[in-house]
Amino acid sequence: MACVDGVLCVDAITDALWLSVVPAGAMVLLGFLSFMITVPSKVVSALQHLAAGIVLAAVSVELLPILSNAPNDTLTIASITAGFTAGIVLFLGISKFCSSDVGAAEDEPRVLDEPFLKHHERHHGTGVFDIGRITLMRMMGSNANPPFPIPLFTAVGIDAFVDGFLIGLSSASGKSAGLVMAIALSIEMAFLGLTFAATIAKQSGPRRTLAVLSLGVVLLLGSVVGATTASAVAASVPLHAGVVAFGVAALLYLQELLLEAHSSQAEDHVWWIDLCFFVGFLTSFILEKYMR
Repeated sequence: MACVDGVLCVDAITDALWLSVVPAGAMVLLGFLSFMITVPSKVVSALQHLAAGIVLAAVSVELLPILSNAPNDTLTIASITAGFTAGIVLFLGISKFCSSDVGAAEDEPRVLDEPFLKHHERHHGTGVFDIGRITLMRMMGSNANPPFPIPLFTAVGIDAFVDGFLIGLSSASGKSAGLVMAIALSIEMAFLGLTFAATIAKQSGPRRTLAVLSLGVVLLLGSVVGATTASAVAASVPLHAGVVAFGVAALLYLQELLLEAHSSQAEDHVWWIDLCFFVGFLTSFILEKYMR
């Protein structure tokens, strides 16, 4: 879909924004909900399976046919390869970035606790300097908030942007494709918002509220960029195939949700949790049939 005097671009962007409101809202809503309640681990695992099934079906039904039907010329194949490789590199980089942040957080020095301070007073005295230092330590221990996980926030933000980009990309190819993709990603983004919010639960109220809301905005922004990009490259088959290949790689990487879901189960696999993957796949596939 190429732009004609900007009209088609505006229509594609408007459709993408409307469609991305659902996953963005789900992400923000579940994020705020996690501040108030604790979601059982089995429910989280079931959501991961359901999201993995829906996303995998969306890739198979909506995006892979575009690549399969693309011309077999060298330029198109090279573009597909480059786009797919770029998606893999991006998300592997995000994964490494996020893992480094977790490792750094575990290595941070802990605030001195009250038993240590009492031990210091008992064995090392309480001179004027010691009293001032111990008082400062107590103040730090009682008021200090844990550091905000900026690398993790960046990684989740990139993920949200890419998901919005994929919704915009799909909606530019047709409203039915955009709707299926939006529904498929809504559960995935809801889970992402839930888990991210849980990691920043100890932050101050305004900080965590702003963080969760900003992720929703980033997703909406990604949908605008996706729709604009798809409209701009629609006239070039190789470029369009390359952009779609990038989206396929990004969505396939999200299937790590399934591995995380299995690893998070402390007991043997629960049958109804595993069933959620197949329910998600079948639901997405049937939905696409009705949307044609």
